[in-house]
Amino acid sequence: MSVDDDRLVRERVSARLVVAWRRSGLTCAEVAERSGVSAKSFQRYLSGARFPSAWALMKICPVLGVSVDWLLGVVGTSAGAPAAGRAISSRTDWGGHGRS
Repeated sequence: MSVDDDRLVRERVSARLVVAWRRSGLTCAEVAERSGVSAKSFQRYLSGARFPSAWALMKICPVLGVSVDWLLGVVGTSAGAPAAGRAISSRTDWGGHGRS
């Protein structure tokens, strides 16, 4: 992947992450607490300064009520898109698969 392609993917993910975050109604601190990702990292993902790892995406997306596929642009604009005001209440709501 070229540097330009990498930048475009990072911008797309950042833009979709912002949409999902705003629709969730959660603060950055709440997303961080529920996902286990630091607030600073989450803010960097929102700004596009950093690209989230696969592990971070697996923890953040359920909290925001979106699929990783939607966030990455693998599926269209409606499938897996966030519903306004819908957020999962805790990390365990998505099955608790993850590191302890």
